[in-house]
Amino acid sequence: MFDCGSREDCLAAVERLGRLEIQRDKLSPWQPSRYAVIMEGPAFYSRDVEPSKKLRGNLWDVRGIKNGLVYELVIRDRDLYYYAIDLDRNRVYHLFQFGCFRGEEYRPIDK
Repeated sequence: MFDCGSREDCLAAVERLGRLEIQRDKLSPWQPSRYAVIMEGPAFYSRDVEPSKKLRGNLWDVRGIKNGLVYELVIRDRDLYYYAIDLDRNRVYHLFQFGCFRGEEYRPIDK
């Protein structure tokens, strides 16, 4: 995750990060992912550990996107490519997992 100076900078960054697999026309309007690892970010991997070992200071917050663009590709339930742009905050989220993707469904906690 990183911040950009402008919407155009964020779009250019995603194109460069994604090389040939991401072009602007492949980005869709923002919608939440069905996968927990995307919606929770790095905290996903520490959610079942004792409180003293949980990840603190998690900056990954795709759940806060209201106006954005997204690209998500899962290949054979094992490889994951994810790019999201929060257009309100000029922030890019990028996640790539190869051969180790856990396709657990996201279930928001009711507050």
